[in-house]
Amino acid sequence: MSCPKKYRKIVIEHRKKGHTLEETHNVFKAAISTIPEWERQYIEEGNLKQKIPKRSFNKIDPEKLK
Repeated sequence: MSCPKKYRKIVIEHRKKGHTLEETHNVFKAAISTIPEWERQYIEEGNLKQKIPKRSFNKIDPEKLK
């Protein structure tokens, strides 16, 4: 389940105020591994859009099936 952009922005602003990853995790209950990903995305891309998952086909590609 993904989080809204507004929530992600609040988490990043909390980190910018000097709070550690663990403190931020305890306040917002976001995964410690996810917070740096959001920060990196915000710095590199300048936005906090939800990424579209890349899914592969386990058996038959629907395009080939057509």
